[in-house]
Amino acid sequence: MYPPTAHASGVPPLPAAQIPEEEREAVFHILDLLHSLARYEQQFALALLLFNLTAGENESLARLVELGKLDFGTLDGKTNTLSGWLMMAARDGAMLAAAH
Repeated sequence: MYPPTAHASGVPPLPAAQIPEEEREAVFHILDLLHSLARYEQQFALALLLFNLTAGENESLARLVELGKLDFGTLDGKTNTLSGWLMMAARDGAMLAAAH
């Protein structure tokens, strides 16, 4: 999964003077929709990134326990937080997908 693009929308600015007057409302509506889609893409990508990072960190911690480098008490404390983030990322991604 790639991080979101650096641009908020990826849609270049379009000076109103370059758009014929009779087409401006439709063009601005399309530009608004493109900006909304880009916002959705960025938020969904961030939810996936958080999900993947926390899942990977949970796996790394489990390996440390298997190797005897981390005790179960420490593991519980760390995985409780990570599991919460994992659940929130999954929930946010699902809500974004359902809303669009």
